[in-house]
Amino acid sequence: MRCGISRNNLGATAALLSYFRPASVSSFGLFAAADRKSVFQRTKIPTSASRLSSTSMDVASSTTTPFKVLALHGSGGTAEEFPKRLEALSKALVSYSSDGDNLELEITSVQAPFVKEDGYSWWTMPPGVRSFNAKEYTGFEESATKVLDVWENGGFDIVLGHSQGAVLVGALLALKRTPYHPPGGYILNGVSFPNPYTEQLESLNVDIDDDSNGSPNILFLLGRRDQIAPNSTGEKLRDLLAKGGYDVSSCYHDGGHGFPEEDVDNEAMKTIAEWILKRQRR
Repeated sequence: MRCGISRNNLGATAALLSYFRPASVSSFGLFAAADRKSVFQRTKIPTSASRLSSTSMDVASSTTTPFKVLALHGSGGTAEEFPKRLEALSKALVSYSSDGDNLELEITSVQAPFVKEDGYSWWTMPPGVRSFNAKEYTGFEESATKVLDVWENGGFDIVLGHSQGAVLVGALLALKRTPYHPPGGYILNGVSFPNPYTEQLESLNVDIDDDSNGSPNILFLLGRRDQIAPNSTGEKLRDLLAKGGYDVSSCYHDGGHGFPEEDVDNEAMKTIAEWILKRQRR
């Protein structure tokens, strides 16, 4: 088994070459248009093959209760394109769900505020500086406020971050600024260590609500060929969150920096889908 969930794995994995391939967009129905100025976009992804459509979806006609995901794109991404990267996830959910016809993802993708090439970033840094060694994230507060405004009122089941978006989630956890812990937990893909918040992470002690199901869950997705965000930096964040009381799991896959795809590592998609479905049934 190439990708199984391991809990609080403290070992290091060397980073190799990375490659991010965009998924097909033909099966996505978008019901909120997003332009370059939009704050966020919602995308519904029906996980039954018979309901996939390339046309706009009539939200009112849906009879399912959507599984709500807050999604934060990586540096250089957009709110419009990021949900399309998750097509393999929707396919995996229908493959491994016993009730795929009644499962639907509703993805709310927030757009970062700072222009970077053809997309946007959550903060800016000097040339050559990376999130895992930066002394500060210029613009972090603007991004945090933007995300938390959506998060607070969204009633999300899962918060999913990719790359810089995942670093932002890690920083918010370090600062204890999350409005609530989503019942389905967090998924952090290609994450780096949020270096400006090292002190907060090292002294972290998670707050657990009295009506919760225990420690909040976090799934770390780590690509063995990730050269952009070396696994060791993501593992450092993972280990400190575990030390601080989070229920942490790891899934290593054979891809690079992007969200795993079926043709890269089908076992990884199975692992991720089953992790989500277990929480969806709670």
